[in-house]
Amino acid sequence: PMSAEWPWTQTCKAMDRLRALRSGDLRYLRKLETGLEMEFAVAGARFRIVLELDAAENDLVFRLQPLVSGEADLIAADLPGPLLPGESRQVQVLVDYRNQGRLFTGASGAMETETPAVRKLAMLEGRYRLRFFGVLGDRRAVGSAKAGYNAIIEENADAQIILRQEEDGRLSPSVGWLPSMGTLGYARVIRYRFEDRPTVVTLAKSFRRYAMGAGLFKSLRDKIAEQPQIRNLVGATACFIGYQKSRLDYVNTFRRLRKMGHKRFYIFPTFHINLGFTDMAGDPPIDIRRHSKALQALGGMLGSWTYLAGLPNRVEKQRLAVRNADGTFPLNWQIDDDVWRQTCMRMACAELAGRHEDLLQADIHHFDTTAGNALQECYAPTHLQDRRMDREYRIRLFREVTGLNRLPVSESVKDWAVPHYLMGSNKEVPVLGESPAFRVVPLQHLVYHDAIFSLWWEVDCYDVPYFHGGNLAAQSITDILYGDMPLIFPVGRQYRWVKGGKSWQAANFEQSLAMPACAAAAKRAVDVARHFGKVALEEMTDFRWLSADGCVQQTGFSNGGSVIANFGKEPGSAPGGKAVAPMDARVMQ
Repeated sequence: PMSAEWPWTQTCKAMDRLRALRSGDLRYLRKLETGLEMEFAVAGARFRIVLELDAAENDLVFRLQPLVSGEADLIAADLPGPLLPGESRQVQVLVDYRNQGRLFTGASGAMETETPAVRKLAMLEGRYRLRFFGVLGDRRAVGSAKAGYNAIIEENADAQIILRQEEDGRLSPSVGWLPSMGTLGYARVIRYRFEDRPTVVTLAKSFRRYAMGAGLFKSLRDKIAEQPQIRNLVGATACFIGYQKSRLDYVNTFRRLRKMGHKRFYIFPTFHINLGFTDMAGDPPIDIRRHSKALQALGGMLGSWTYLAGLPNRVEKQRLAVRNADGTFPLNWQIDDDVWRQTCMRMACAELAGRHEDLLQADIHHFDTTAGNALQECYAPTHLQDRRMDREYRIRLFREVTGLNRLPVSESVKDWAVPHYLMGSNKEVPVLGESPAFRVVPLQHLVYHDAIFSLWWEVDCYDVPYFHGGNLAAQSITDILYGDMPLIFPVGRQYRWVKGGKSWQAANFEQSLAMPACAAAAKRAVDVARHFGKVALEEMTDFRWLSADGCVQQTGFSNGGSVIANFGKEPGSAPGGKAVAPMDARVMQ
């Protein structure tokens, strides 16, 4: 079985004990009308592999079926292994990893910014967010090739994407199949969708078509037809106002923002819904429900902070916690010495079902980490669940909110969540100053721009420098380039982390429009919100790099508009010879 210390650091020792298949492992091979069927026996475990052509989709379908008639169970597998186009040794790999899509180029340098020396990435479902990777071989330029394919993982709850880099720089991606409650358990399927002359855009659109047919897509226009209040967020400014209680003047702040030109707002969090914690790094949690009517009259859609994935470290809450197979409790979050254990989502659903009075007091409910963390198994005897069940319970949390005609949002953008919620947070500036080993690609936008709103992580506001934000120019032109909602922190109180001796400790800070950074961010966000209002419901149809270093980028939308953004230090050129100044964006009709 897998074990977990945190939801995003799960380990499976069986993956480290795999060996290559040998000819002697093959029991039989049989030709099918549309492919091949093979049966293997390895160390007493039996399994069947089927390779078939899907003529309707022109796909090659790989199926791994464990057999229960063996002497042992199949626990894990890395099959069929890397599949590389032709004789190509110049492979690029596209995957939606961490906070945004990444095109790994095979060039020398770190594959991942946090671990510069890594030559292998094992991406759990919690780290890659769309269930496919794309391969481009015999590359013509960064992001395009003569041949390539998408590898679509049809059920990815128990799958990881493995990306290796050989000494010569060659990339070789594959899928690692992980155990479900101790064994492989059920059939695992990869759909290979081949392309001639693929680009990052054609690979993204190929997965988009798959998502539409597989129940992983629901357009914003369809969501608006069911919940018309969503239209109030089109052209809105997202305003994070801190987790903690403050004596600052919230209502007058939003009056001032209206005078600056802002029309509508997503204001969050106005209060907390949780499983029993009453302290936020030394301060009480925010609760300004007494101002709800005044803020709504100013154009605000009000959000709660619904944190059900973490439990206070109290004995009476242990019954709700996830348990590993060895009986230990994985953690969801930690601040100083305060730890929150991971809640079993099955138990969270039961708890939320009794909180309708709270749910009705906000327009929007942000489920912190619910769509962001990796799916988890739970071995608690009274609420056993595998990762597929965990996913279903997370969807039930969202449906509990939509059933009350309220809007669910969450952290991250997972393909399984898109049909069931409205907004996901976490993204990156397109140019990070990284090595040539990878480039940032707006992959979730190319697939889902017209299906979900995308936001920065809540504390990464234009005007907050303590986390990954505080870069007004780069973040605002990213939002214009991608057609997203701006995010500012105009008023409120929040904690951050500071180094204290050998550990990190919490320190609190406040924001207000009296601060020059807040005022500048609020002014800039007016233009960003106006552009967002024009393209919010449109498909992102195109993305390309216009400069060799990737600093000048262009996107296109289904309404015919396009944007060119320059993240470099020198002027860039737009089609038609128009110049784009450094750290600026040009909207073209």
